[in-house]
Parts: sequence; structure tokens; C-alpha cells
Amino acid sequence: MSMVIDGTNGVTFPTGSNAQGAPSKVIQVVNNTYNNSTSTSSTSPVATGLSATITPLFSTSKILAIVHSVITNTSGQATQFYLYRGTTQVTPGPFMAYNNSGGVSGYIWVPGAFSAIDSPASTSSLTYNLYFSVNGGTGYISNGNYTGMTLMEIAQ
Repeated sequence: MSMVIDGTNGVTFPTGSNAQGAPSKVIQVVNNTYNNSTSTSSTSPVATGLSATITPLFSTSKILAIVHSVITNTSGQATQFYLYRGTTQVTPGPFMAYNNSGGVSGYIWVPGAFSAIDSPASTSSLTYNLYFSVNGGTGYISNGNYTGMTLMEIAQ
């Protein structure tokens, strides 16, 4: 197996039959956390403050994003998650994280999580951002607890 090590690019593997560059293998994992509470009353997606950056080794790779947080809405309305790569929405629509159809007001913190696969066709640095919106009321994420995003490059 061959690999190239240099001070600028780190370790790279040529495409081919080596184990690290073979299809369906996880090549790298990046994780980031966000511990601040963020709120919105917007019905359009707004940034939460959570992001993670990855630089794919291969332009054919897919990026698996796994996101989790706690979320609430003061009016018992729906609060949704979205995943963006830069300004491009990656998720086909919002991921509903909290919707209290009984209309109970208050701060009932519930876990919200989703995963998404992206095909960026790039070897440039890519930043993924978590956005959220509400159908009404004020939505909150994190409440100062652990909110995280994990990005995995999957060779294709």
C-alpha cells in the first residue's frame, strides 16, 4: 500500500485498492460541539452557531453528518432543524425536532437528532452548519448542554 505524507496536506492515499481509500470505508471523522443556548422566533431557517468543517480527501466521497441537540418551544409550536453546507441546504426539508400538538406552553426540553448524507464533489474545505426555525412561538436549542455535529468522510 502506498501513501503520501507531507507537511501541508498530511496523509493522502491514492485512489485504488488500498484499504483506506476503498469504497464504503470511513476515511476521516470530525466532531464539534456547541454549548450555548440559541433562540429564534423566525419561520425561516437561521444559524444556531453549531458548525463543523471537513476537507474531503476524494472528490467522489460522501459526507455523513450526524447532529443532535435538545430543543424546546415556549408556545408548544413546531421547531425544525436544517443542515446547510455553506449556503446550500443539504437536507431535503426540515427535520421536525419538537412539535407539541397538545399546545402545552413551557420549557419541555426534548432530544432532537438527525443524520444526512451529502455528495459535495469537492476536495475543498467544507463547513456544515445547523439551522433551525419555528412554526410559531420561540424555539430554543442547547440550553447550555451538549449539542454536537459529527462529520464522516465515506470513500466511494
